[in-house]
This record gives sequence, structure tokens and C-alpha cells, in this order.
Amino acid sequence: MPTHVAASNSILAHVDTQLKHLCSAPNSQSSDAISFFHRAVELGHIPSGSACNLLVKTLARKKEYNLVLEVYTRMTCAKISPNFLSLAALIECFVHSHKVGLAIGVMGMILKRGFRVNVYLGNVILKGLCQNNEVVKAMEVFRGFDKSCVHPDIVSFNTLIKAHCKARKLEEAFILKVEMEAANCAPNLVTYAILIDGLCEGNFVEPDDMTYNLLIQGLCKEGRLSEASNFHHKMVVNRKSGNIVTYNVLIGAYLKAGNVKKAIGMATLCKEGSLEQGVRLFEEMRNDNCEPDIISFNIIVDATLKTGNFLAAKEFLTDMLRRGLTPDAWTFGVLINRLSKQGQLEDAKSMFERMAGCGLTPDAFVYGSLLEGLSEKGETDELIKLLHHMAAEGVVLDSGLTSTILTCLCCIPEDLDIAEILPNFSKETPKGLSITCNELLKKLHNSHPELQLYGS
Repeated sequence: MPTHVAASNSILAHVDTQLKHLCSAPNSQSSDAISFFHRAVELGHIPSGSACNLLVKTLARKKEYNLVLEVYTRMTCAKISPNFLSLAALIECFVHSHKVGLAIGVMGMILKRGFRVNVYLGNVILKGLCQNNEVVKAMEVFRGFDKSCVHPDIVSFNTLIKAHCKARKLEEAFILKVEMEAANCAPNLVTYAILIDGLCEGNFVEPDDMTYNLLIQGLCKEGRLSEASNFHHKMVVNRKSGNIVTYNVLIGAYLKAGNVKKAIGMATLCKEGSLEQGVRLFEEMRNDNCEPDIISFNIIVDATLKTGNFLAAKEFLTDMLRRGLTPDAWTFGVLINRLSKQGQLEDAKSMFERMAGCGLTPDAFVYGSLLEGLSEKGETDELIKLLHHMAAEGVVLDSGLTSTILTCLCCIPEDLDIAEILPNFSKETPKGLSITCNELLKKLHNSHPELQLYGS
């Protein structure tokens, strides 16, 4: 063998060894491997296919998708043939970049080269299409699994069911569930959580406390912390109550995931009435440079108000604002509700005005809290004034708010003509769910004309 050939082979062997070492070494930096790769190519020392493919695989594992595409491009220019793992990494790269059409093209390339597509890659493409809201295209790819000898798994079905629920195509979602069972792929807790969530978003059902608690506990045990957290957030927004088991499971799941924000732990302690411990944990969060978020503040403010400690609640609210956190509708709702129940109506009305000033729209819970507080204090003029404000804002009466108004009417002095002082509320009522104030008065008048509640 000529000397120059032997020297060249020796250099290439060194390049391969060094590149593979940079890819495989513990705590290796992607930048070092990339720099070495580019330098070698520029000097004409092209690494072997195995070394290049290892580099692509390493970058994909670290989710360095831009670098994956960069290395792949140089590989093809140098006529280095990518192996299955490199092509698979390229698919993930394109899906991550929302270029799912190119990912599907690479899938075709894999098949042409005689490689066998696995369900993992199929699921990556399904996920990408569903994230782009291309549900029809996702179903086309899914139906093509058979031709590629790919057997869909639970991830495939759950991905598609979730996409259909998100698109409000609940009938198709349930058809997929039936198809899933026919394929001997048993639905798991995630499947049912997705379907229940879809039904809730579509206003077909309203989950109760038990439903939320069971879903959260089950999802945590399945390691699906993101979904569990999502349901917990919805539970809080919908003012449902978590039980001690739910909060303990959430604590364990967050700790296992290394998320030590302690907000959930604080929630548990506050729910149990141990405000002192809750406040201590809250202070620890701040001292550990673990900034409390809006949910943490909402929980501690609510717990403080439950004890009647208005001064402390205001201090927490001031601290929240000082940290640049904007109170949300839930914050104001809790404050107005607690202040109204404790008879602190001036503070409650002040919070109501601040809520409007922040551009937030009061909901039935807020209006109901104020109405009950005003009625309890016998402030009839303020109550009527609030009702007129609600009518001017186009507030629609749901069953709960209607019941509250009826209760308040019972407390109005007999010498007042209710038909004259009450406004007409919005007639744009959700079918089957609400009633306008006008309709309410008519119904009352028909049942008890002696009350003279409605003037013809």
C-alpha cells in the first residue's frame, strides 16, 4: 500500500475515532462534535457513514433539530448514505419544525430504501399533523399504516382521539375508540380523560368533584403529570374541590418530576385548614428564589380570607402586584366572594371596580356573591343598582344567578314595586340553560298574580 494512502487511511481512522468519542463521551457538548465534523469535512477528511450517522443520532437524542438538518445536508453533499436512524431523526426534525409534509416525504424515502417503518415514526408524524390541526391528513396517514405493515398502538389512537375532540368532532372520536377496542388495543385512563375533556369542552357534560379527583389521581399514577395538572387547573377554575388523596398524589408526582414549586403542597395544607403551615411554605418558596406564580397567590389569598384575615390577604395582593403578577378573574372572584360573605361590602365593591378596570368580565359567581352580600346587609338601593348594571352589561341569567335573584327579591321591602324597579335582562339566552329577567317575572306573575310582579 502506498505511503500516502496509508497516511490518509490513518487520518480518516483518527477522525472517525475522535468524532465517535465526542458523540459518546458523558456530558459531551454538541458544539464540540459539530465543530470537529465541519473542520474535518472542510479539510477533505470525510468521516465514515457510521460516524456521521452516530452524530445525527446523538443530536436528535439531544433534540438539536437544526443541527440534525445541517449535518444531514453535508452528509448528502459528501454522498454519505444515511441509515435508518438518521432518516428517523430527520423525520423528528421536520415534525418539530412544523414541516410535516417533508417528514412524510422522508417516510417514503425510508420505504424505498427497503427499511421497515415502525409505529414510533408513524406516531411522530400523526402527532405533527394533529398539532397543525391537519386531522383529515392524519387520518389518511393512519389508514395507510396497514400498507406499511405498521400496527397502531394506544399512542396512535389517543393522538387521533385527542385531535378529533379538539376539533369538536366527538362522534368521530368515539368511533375511533370503538375501532381501538376492535383492534385489541384497550383504552387506558388517558383515553377516557381525553374523551371526558372533549365532552366537557363541548358542554355535553359537567364533571363533578369525584370525576376530577379520579382523573387527576389516575393520570398521576400513569405518569401523565401534564394532563393531571391541566385537569387540576380546570378543577380550580370551575371551583370544584380536590380531596386530600388528590393533592397528596399531585405532590408525589411533582416531587418525582423534580418540580419543587410547592404550590400544590401549599394547596393541600390550606385545604386542610392549616394556614400557618401553608404561609410558611409560601415564604419558603420566596426565600428559595422559587417565585410563586398567580395560582400560588390565589390559593394563599383564598386561604387567608377563609380565616377572616383581610389585612393579610391585602398584603399578599400587594405583594403579587409588586412582583409584576396581574390578578386574574379567579383572584378577583375569590376576593369579592369572601369579602361579601364577611360583610366587607365596601372592599368587595372596590374589588369589583378594580376587576372592571383590569378589563376582566365578572361572571355569575362574582355577581351572585355581590347580590347575596348586599341582600344580607339590606342594601336594597345598591342591590337594584347592581341589577341595572348587570342588565346594561347584557348579563344573561343562568339557573344559579336566577335562584340568587329570587332569594334577594324575598328580602326586598313590601312597599316597593318590583316590576318597576327591576330591569329587563338580555334575551340572548343559551337554549335550555338560562332565563331572562323578563321571563322570570312573567312566570312568577302567572303563578302568583297577587304579588303584582309583572305589569302587562
